[in-house]
Amino acid sequence: MLLKGYEVFRFVWNYALPIVVFAFCYYRILMVLRRQNKVVGTHAAPPDACKLWKWCLFLQMMAMRPLKLEPQTTARGIAV
Repeated sequence: MLLKGYEVFRFVWNYALPIVVFAFCYYRILMVLRRQNKVVGTHAAPPDACKLWKWCLFLQMMAMRPLKLEPQTTARGIAV
């Protein structure tokens, strides 16, 4: 009986609990990102456009995209 209880505890501790903790934390992170996207999206788009959360998410992703900087050239073609 004691051995069976130890096996159950070991299963929960090593397999079930980490999955539950991971799922909970992942959910919380997604909710924080969604809330931030709503706030940032309302500043980046017209008020009517932010009623659609997908549009706000798109605007946020566009704002976070790294800029591709190309070297500037002068009239003679010399890189600055």
